[in-house]
Amino acid sequence: VDALPVLEQKDVIAVFDKYKVLSPRELHGRYETYLEQYCKTVNVEANLTTKIAKTSIYPAAAHYQRELAKTATALKEAGFTPDTTVLKQVTEFIAKLESSLGGLATATSHHGAADALAEAKHFCTAVLPAMLKVREAADALEGIVDDELWPLPTFQEILFIK
Repeated sequence: VDALPVLEQKDVIAVFDKYKVLSPRELHGRYETYLEQYCKTVNVEANLTTKIAKTSIYPAAAHYQRELAKTATALKEAGFTPDTTVLKQVTEFIAKLESSLGGLATATSHHGAADALAEAKHFCTAVLPAMLKVREAADALEGIVDDELWPLPTFQEILFIK
């Protein structure tokens, strides 16, 4: 996004026109198309991030949280003091996942920037960071949730370590 406005500079337009690579109108059309493609691509990725987080990651994490809570309850009933450290971590990361999904929803609900560049900058400065927050929470949960419950390939599996 930061590089694309170069295509609108007079000297760049003149070079493209001088060597008959693209006319000023064609270059501007490419510029607008690149900005639109960027916005659409990031929007699709944001929607997919939301869908995966809500339909795959959250249910797996909540299931694991439930299993940990049941185990802690059973240990208490048996007269033991359970270590709830992992349960607390999972609960905190689930809360971060939910919070970051709310932030992503807010960022993607923005509509009607002044022009294509402003819209692209919004996606770059608001939507992408919101997606990263969802990713951070999901990555943290991946490191804790039982591999048998995790619905996606883990980094270990992707790297052929497992």
